Amino acid sequence: EKIVFSTSLFDLPVEDLLVSHLAKYLKLRDIFNFRCCSRYSKDVGDAMLSDLQEITLKYPIMPYNEITFRVILQACHKLRKICIDLNRSYYYFSVRLTDEAIKELLDNNSHVDEIEIDIGNSASDSTINVLSLLASNCKNFAKFTFRGYLPVLPVDGFLKVLTQHNNHLLEVNLTFAVDFCEGEAEEFFKNQHQLQRICLPPIFGAEHFTYIQYHRFTGPAFQSDKALARTLSTIADVCKDLRYLKIQWFGIKPMLHMALTKIVENCPKLHTINFSFNSTISDEVLSYLKLKNIQVKGINAKDVQQ
Repeated sequence: EKIVFSTSLFDLPVEDLLVSHLAKYLKLRDIFNFRCCSRYSKDVGDAMLSDLQEITLKYPIMPYNEITFRVILQACHKLRKICIDLNRSYYYFSVRLTDEAIKELLDNNSHVDEIEIDIGNSASDSTINVLSLLASNCKNFAKFTFRGYLPVLPVDGFLKVLTQHNNHLLEVNLTFAVDFCEGEAEEFFKNQHQLQRICLPPIFGAEHFTYIQYHRFTGPAFQSDKALARTLSTIADVCKDLRYLKIQWFGIKPMLHMALTKIVENCPKLHTINFSFNSTISDEVLSYLKLKNIQVKGINAKDVQQ
């Protein structure tokens, strides 16, 4: 017997389907193209924007004229995460991401708790200006990711301003950040007592570096054991709620063993340390971490580099 359904796909509430389920999978360009189809499509598109919880401001993926940017500022009210890609987009954003625009975007989205910034290789005055505006306006978010590639601009100035306005971060990801100047990393972490997840950059203290290797994509890599040891010691003293730590280091030398031990002893909630894929660490330290029930990731050798 043939089954006849009383409803079909076309009986579904299209607006609810688009706004509540499909919008989060679309790029901004797709939503704005949809808005251009009809007056009804424009209303649905605005509703889709107003229901978004995550947005990526990136040229040329997002529309770049003044009208569409104004629509974003006015329509988005439920954002929880904002990604800003300044790579190859610094001129566009330097014009539109003014102090007033940033304040309006954040005021309209009071529940934003995560910011991700990618500066790529756009080391320019425009980039620095946008970073400064973001640092002074992002007061409530708890998760922060900073990306950039060598050689770009120092992250220090941004973090210094950021700390003045926000000292309650829970997560900070500096995996792809550029170099810290001497002492700036410690100063930043001294003011972030609530951090639970930390991903450190691959280089510290460029003025006291040790040349390690040359990578065909990222260029020369440098490291300063003293700078990293001081930073780890500061984290151990301040970040008592630390749960996850990522260290991108080519060789975990004896100088750093004491700092690692201090972190494990001072941070009882720590459960995972993720080393760089080509890190080396001694059997003694590895055994100690396992004894303390610390999950160790990323190690492919156990001999200490001397």
